[in-house]
Amino acid sequence: MASTAARIFGTSSIVDPDALTERLGRGDITGAFDVFDPEPIPAGHPIGQLPNVFLSPHIAGVTAAGNPRGFALMVDELDRFLHGHETRFDLTPRTLANRRGSE
Repeated sequence: MASTAARIFGTSSIVDPDALTERLGRGDITGAFDVFDPEPIPAGHPIGQLPNVFLSPHIAGVTAAGNPRGFALMVDELDRFLHGHETRFDLTPRTLANRRGSE
């Protein structure tokens, strides 16, 4: 059976990871992911066992301009926080749970 690739750029909260894993489990489409929900992917998660899925470390955005840009974002966020302004990238209980793979 021919495999068709589906392009999904980031899964976040808009994609049901269980439904996606089930769909990929049929074997008739191929998936490649730099990020998956939950992240990190728990050991033994079915997505990591599928031969038609390519998983890469969450580094797809790494470029020569990435480090200076990331540093600038960090400095801006810290400056906002220290001066009492609203921050842009808050770590909420949901985002922390997602990073730990517990949500």
